[in-house]
Amino acid sequence: MRTARARLNVMQVVSVLFYLLVILRQAKTNPHEHGEQTKTSGGRLGLLLALAVGAAAWLSVIWLGFISDDFVFISAVRHTGLSNLWKFLGGQQPGIFFRPVGFVMIFLDYHLWGQWPAGYHATNLLIHLLTVAGLFFLCEELGFGTEVAATASLSFAILPIHAEAVTWMVSRFDLLSACFSVWAIVFYLRFRHQGAKGAYIAALVFFLLAALSKENAYVVPILLILAEHLLLPNRRVRPLLGFVSLAIALFCYRWIVLGGIGGYSDSQGQPATLQLGSKTFEGVFIRGPAQLLLGYNWLQPPVFAISMVASLTAAVLVALALGAGVGPGGWKRTAFCASWIALTIAPAHPLLLIGAGLPNSRILYLGSVGLALLIALLLAGLSAATRIRRATAAALVLLLTLGVIHN
Repeated sequence: MRTARARLNVMQVVSVLFYLLVILRQAKTNPHEHGEQTKTSGGRLGLLLALAVGAAAWLSVIWLGFISDDFVFISAVRHTGLSNLWKFLGGQQPGIFFRPVGFVMIFLDYHLWGQWPAGYHATNLLIHLLTVAGLFFLCEELGFGTEVAATASLSFAILPIHAEAVTWMVSRFDLLSACFSVWAIVFYLRFRHQGAKGAYIAALVFFLLAALSKENAYVVPILLILAEHLLLPNRRVRPLLGFVSLAIALFCYRWIVLGGIGGYSDSQGQPATLQLGSKTFEGVFIRGPAQLLLGYNWLQPPVFAISMVASLTAAVLVALALGAGVGPGGWKRTAFCASWIALTIAPAHPLLLIGAGLPNSRILYLGSVGLALLIALLLAGLSAATRIRRATAAALVLLLTLGVIHN
């Protein structure tokens, strides 16, 4: 493994092995256990731990400067006032993207922090931590239990693949889309359990904000349909109609604003999103999930140290895939996690062949929620004693944190 690409290829093979083991081991139903785990006391301590560890792991990003497109947006917002705010929101990437909520956040950041980079990075970190909290409550609303909720939120907080999303100011769109999407699903599930109309309205509002932050949030209605079909008792269709209708209305408005589907174009000037082929399959089902799981910056020294971290992490994950039994709900929970990963990264398929230096890895941020859920469910499914499960989780947390520091 003398080259960065060779090391990337090895990690990709290990990742494929991990996912295949999970599918083969979990592809059956456990008829002897109820689909919901009992909530245990001390759950909020797990949330606080995830937030504290996540904040500590990423704290150093606060002192980074601006890079690349940061300067473009900062320069644009300097000449934008309330009178021409709408032009700023809709005119930064004409014909390509329509992400007004993301631009509003940059506008507010500028008027709060000026040209102080630390403020922008602090905002990114805050949004990341809000997503961590959202994932915790998502697990609880899905009935996964507080142990899974704590493990999932902690794993998500320190996934190394988040380096670009959390540290780069312009990745704000990915952070906001993921944060609002997770909270939209949380409030939808709360509505389904409690029947509170306020929760349903909040879910619609969060979905609206997510879709206006980045277009990958349009998959939220599909995720809700999957949750209804796979995870929730007494399936209901009517509540889903509001989300489907809102998604259609937003997409039509976006089409009018952009004059088409938008997005980047290929060399012939055609929308890259519509160019499907073998590379699409490779990106959505191989490279993207592999980089989610074992994504490291192989162009960044020291190579030996990160090779050791990656090898140990891979060993723990493969052992986890082999050792985890079928938990409550059987294959349905695994299918939900796998679907979350594939559906949320698919809209960005032209960019999914992420290289050894992790360019464009920010597009995996929303998909990493599904991976964190999967890892937590596998840890909960270990048949070993509680202390062994906790030791495995602690080892994984340490290794992931080292990956964050490297990336």
